[in-house]
Amino acid sequence: MPIPTVSRSDPRDATSGEYRGLGVLAVVAALVFLSIAIPVGTGVFLGMLVAFTIYPVHVALRRRTGRSNLSAFICAALAWAGLTGGVGGVFYLLIDQGIALARQLPTALAPDGALDRTANTVSEKLSAFGVHSEVLDHHLHHAAEEAASYAAGFARMAMSWTLSLTVTLFFTTVTVFCVLSRWARLAHWAEALLPLRPIHTQQLLLELRHLGREIMLGTVVVGLIQGALGAVAYAALGVPMPWFFGAMTAVASTLPVFGTMLVWAPLGAYLIATGHTGAGVAELLWGFFVVVTLSDGFLRPAVVGRHSNLGFLPALIGIFGGIELFGFVGLLLGPTLVGVAIAVLRLYARGRGRRSRKLQEAASGRVGAGGRIFALAENEMGGARAAGEVAVAEETSPLTE
Repeated sequence: MPIPTVSRSDPRDATSGEYRGLGVLAVVAALVFLSIAIPVGTGVFLGMLVAFTIYPVHVALRRRTGRSNLSAFICAALAWAGLTGGVGGVFYLLIDQGIALARQLPTALAPDGALDRTANTVSEKLSAFGVHSEVLDHHLHHAAEEAASYAAGFARMAMSWTLSLTVTLFFTTVTVFCVLSRWARLAHWAEALLPLRPIHTQQLLLELRHLGREIMLGTVVVGLIQGALGAVAYAALGVPMPWFFGAMTAVASTLPVFGTMLVWAPLGAYLIATGHTGAGVAELLWGFFVVVTLSDGFLRPAVVGRHSNLGFLPALIGIFGGIELFGFVGLLLGPTLVGVAIAVLRLYARGRGRRSRKLQEAASGRVGAGGRIFALAENEMGGARAAGEVAVAEETSPLTE
């Protein structure tokens, strides 16, 4: 007696209920992973931006060496050196010089201190406009008390910032290597996981890569250059602690609209108020024509491009909204999220437009086909009527009688 064969489906094939369960588990797994990654998320996010920025370098090295991992390692080492020297240098100046400034402020704001004497000079000049020195003295004494309490806790905050920066740079470097060496695999995973057509996923990843390069170069690199230009002027014109204020200029450059003017404009006014009128005017001219005009008018378009993926208003919303939601890292994270949202909307608009055009073409095709059928029927009916008329005419013609 033959044994009946039982056809078995592939055990990897899931039913609709199992598939929905796997989808729920996938969402839960993604949320769990994100919640665990949040403490080191700044380094991972910064590493992604850096990887997108130096991706062309990785491609060139890979073509020359023929080894993807080696090219990714070289790019990660270059990224570590650049970030340590640039971003790490700025934070070191802010922390080191900030501690020194915090310790000097109470003495400088005390009676007969350097800032107290400057305030007296300014108050004498402002008395002609109805501003009394008592009000200014009150504010100075209040600022001295706050500076004394701030100086006590600044050193502890500096140690915490240093440790956090070290961890961030480590995860940034590791992320750069992983993204560059496994970019094809990550793109394949994105195509498999995202509920989009592969071509739309590829367009979204390409948009994200362009956006990361724009934000990294336009924000971090140009900001470091503006800070260096400002520090050179501060040192040449006799501004106290020039490298600290240069680091402040680099940080302020990430802010739109006013940006670096929040640093060099008060410093120029300080020089003018303390009797260094020529140095103050030179500082204001340098800040306007070199730090702002040269950087924003020529340098930023040169490294980013003339056509930005982000408009002015979306970038403004991304920066201030990102700072409000995510803190300092929101300077980069906010514009990135806004840019991704705009890219998704663009993809949706393009897909919807193509779909509408196809529907219109199909409808016009149906109308055209119907018109052709109607015309053919009319021709056939007209031909039949003509044949009938000819037959009637032949029947009644005198020639047939």
